[in-house]
Amino acid sequence: MMGTREGEELVKAFCLDVACAAPMERIDRVRRGIAPVWVNRLARAMRIADEHLVLYLGLDRRAMARRMAGGERLDPHDSEAIVATAKLLGDTFLALAAGGQAVREVDIARQLGMWLRTPTPDLDHQAPIQYLDVTEGRELVARLWVGRYTGNGKFAMPAA
Repeated sequence: MMGTREGEELVKAFCLDVACAAPMERIDRVRRGIAPVWVNRLARAMRIADEHLVLYLGLDRRAMARRMAGGERLDPHDSEAIVATAKLLGDTFLALAAGGQAVREVDIARQLGMWLRTPTPDLDHQAPIQYLDVTEGRELVARLWVGRYTGNGKFAMPAA
């Protein structure tokens, strides 16, 4: 079992790697498939129950469990959802670093997880997590999350 800090560092590295990759690299990664363990790691980092993240990303829970048990990679549909979620978090890490803000990465992942579960007027008072099961919904959620930046380039952290 890996320690919490080690897990946080792995998630940060994975998310930054995805965010920094060129689009064709991300497409290739999705087509090759993502290891199912990243669902669990991302869920833990965002303080979302694994089964809830699986549900809201529109992943096939049984296929994922079977692939995890067999050491197989996820199919492209499921991998795309994981890559999009990792990119959202990685883009946030990069923006904060560029803005010179000193915020712990674990706080960002936790804040994203909280924000995803909080209904917003921008989505007819539904939680952003309810839109993560399709590509268009993930893009909408990413635009709303990025929209939390203020005009001075600082990230507007949600209230804890």
